[in-house]
Amino acid sequence: EPFPEYYQSCETEEAHADKEVEKAYELAISKVCEEVIRFREIGSDVTSPPPFTMEDVNNSGFNGNEDGATRSDSPVPLSFHMDSEVTAPQLSEHSEAEPRPGLAIPEDRKKDVLEEIRIMVNSDRMRLATKRRFVAMCNIILRIEYLLFRRHQSPVDPVSFLTGEEVEEVMYLAGEIMKYLTIIDNILLQELDYAQRVQHSIKYIADDTRYNVVTRFKNMAEVIINHLNKPRPSEQRLLTVFLDFFDSYIYTDFISIRHRQLRTEENWSPIRMQMTRRMVDIWDMINRAIENYDAIVKITMDIKHKYIEPHFNEMNEAPRIWRNAMIQHHIEIQRARMRQSAQQAQARE
Repeated sequence: EPFPEYYQSCETEEAHADKEVEKAYELAISKVCEEVIRFREIGSDVTSPPPFTMEDVNNSGFNGNEDGATRSDSPVPLSFHMDSEVTAPQLSEHSEAEPRPGLAIPEDRKKDVLEEIRIMVNSDRMRLATKRRFVAMCNIILRIEYLLFRRHQSPVDPVSFLTGEEVEEVMYLAGEIMKYLTIIDNILLQELDYAQRVQHSIKYIADDTRYNVVTRFKNMAEVIINHLNKPRPSEQRLLTVFLDFFDSYIYTDFISIRHRQLRTEENWSPIRMQMTRRMVDIWDMINRAIENYDAIVKITMDIKHKYIEPHFNEMNEAPRIWRNAMIQHHIEIQRARMRQSAQQAQARE
C-alpha cells in the first residue's frame, strides 16, 4: 500500500517515534539509492538480485527462517586459522629453495599463477572471509609443494624420501584443504538448489495468466530479490585460477611421477596411493565447485534475459516495482539484524 494504515492511538500521549523502524527504512533506502539512479538504463545491477558469496552456508532462501537474511561466516578449520582481528591475511611467497630435477611445470608458470592469485585475493571486491579461506588453502598448497618437490632433492620419487613426520604433515594438510573445499561445496550446492527453485517458481508465475502482467512481474521481483542471490564474477574467476594454482604447484607433477612409478611393480606404495587419492579428491572438488558456480550463473542469466529485461523494456511500472521490492527486502534484512542484536543483548543481561 502507498501509505500505512491510520491508527487513532497515534494521537494519544503514548504515541512515540519508532526509531528502530525509521533506522531500518533509512538503511534500506540507502542500499538501493544507486539502483534508483540507474533505473532508466537496463544493466546487470538493476535487473539482478543481491550478490552471494562463498563465505557462509546460511541463506534466507526458502527455509522459512525469518532471520535467515543475515548471513554468518562459517568457521574455518583449526589449522591455518586466521584470527578474527586480522584484517589482511597474507599469501606466502614462492619458495626460494631449488626444486627437484625433472618437474614438468616450470618455475615461471608457478610464479605467474601465484601472483594472479595474490592480485585477486587483495582486491577490494573480495570478501574478507573468502580471502581468508583461499589464502589459507594457497599457503597449505605452497607448504605441500615444498615438502614434495623441494625439501629432498630426489630425481625419482618425492614420496619415498619423505620422513614419517613429513608424510603425516602432507596428509594432514591435504585433509585441511578438503575441509575448506567442503564448506565451499556446501555453499554452492545450496545456492544452486535455491537458483533452480527460483527458476521453477518464476516460470510458474510467468505462465499464470489469471493475473495481469503487472501483478506477475511484482510477484517475480519479490521471489528473485528475496530468494535468488547473484553470483560474484570475482569469485567465479577465483575458483578457476585456484584450480590452475593447485595444478601448477602440485597436481600435474605429482600425478606424472605417480604414473611413472606405477610402471614398476616394486615401486608400489600404499602411502603414495593414499596421497594420490587425496590429490584427486581435491582436484575433483575444485572442478565440481567451478561447475556448480557456472550452473548458478547460467540460471541467473536465463532468468534475467527471459523474464526481467523484457518487462523493463516493455512495462513503465517495472522500475518502480523492482525498486519497491528491493527496499522492502533490505528493510526486512535490517529488521532481522535488529531482532538478532536485541536477542543477543538480552542474552548478555
